[in-house]
Amino acid sequence: MLRRHDAAVILQAALLMLVVGCASNSIEKPSEAEQRLRKLHELYESAEAKLGRPPKSQEELLRTIPNVSEEIFVSPNDQQAFVVVWGTSCTPMGYEVMAGSKPPTANDPAPILAYERSASNGKRAVVYLFGETKQLDEKNFRSAWFPPGHTPE
Repeated sequence: MLRRHDAAVILQAALLMLVVGCASNSIEKPSEAEQRLRKLHELYESAEAKLGRPPKSQEELLRTIPNVSEEIFVSPNDQQAFVVVWGTSCTPMGYEVMAGSKPPTANDPAPILAYERSASNGKRAVVYLFGETKQLDEKNFRSAWFPPGHTPE
């Protein structure tokens, strides 16, 4: 026979599984552009770790990390190269330096490291300094946080 406490625990577990199950169905799969930007971010971080500083160009990244497919640098939506803010540090110290220029918010968690040159269906895929990707409409893109000295295209 179940005790009252046991029944309550079973009910709580069942409700938790229901909530988690429903939540997992609502998560959108990242677009192909977001997947490429995430991979680009990983390569950028690896190059920064090997160089001891951020890469200054695509050519430098490719010299540092061999055997990288160049399609990673191109948006599948418009076939144009992603805009990368080369020389931007992805390290926590680099972030702290930039945090003085604008505090993070829920909509703007960190500066944007790379993004699509033009919008597709009214939105651009972006990758933030820490690797999170997002689709931004033009208004939010124009007001987004970029590293100091960078003017979005």
